[in-house]
Amino acid sequence: ETEVVNDSLNPNFTTTIRFEYHFEKKQPIRFEVIDMDGKKKSEVVGSVHTTLGEIVACETGVLIKDLMNKGKSCGKLVVRSEVISESQEVADVRFFGENLYKEKASCFKWNVKPKANFKIARPVGESGNTYVYDSEVFKKANVNPEWEPFKISL
Repeated sequence: ETEVVNDSLNPNFTTTIRFEYHFEKKQPIRFEVIDMDGKKKSEVVGSVHTTLGEIVACETGVLIKDLMNKGKSCGKLVVRSEVISESQEVADVRFFGENLYKEKASCFKWNVKPKANFKIARPVGESGNTYVYDSEVFKKANVNPEWEPFKISL
């Protein structure tokens, strides 16, 4: 299960899901995309059936498949993958912001102070970047945000 991405027709999930791949076994996987409209109401947008072998076999590290619902394509699912080593290296990270929306220091003129958050991405082959972390969003404007510390694998 991934995080919920609010108000996006093209969500980019940051949750990493690890699988142990066995070359000699067929390992079926089903991805299901769900539209969450509040805590009680949700509906399945579509699903993709594939195997771990098909994902690992993509030379670019990117598998793109039709998201299907009742036999009809309702979009695309993009799965980015990579073979990882069993590295145990982890970095403890903490971010702070200082005077983020001070009018003289900003390149932007804000009518309202935006809600602050940040994302960390890393390169994936030649196919672009993939997000590996998405911070919490401050619900109220904050010129000096202090995000919760987190750990990230190296």
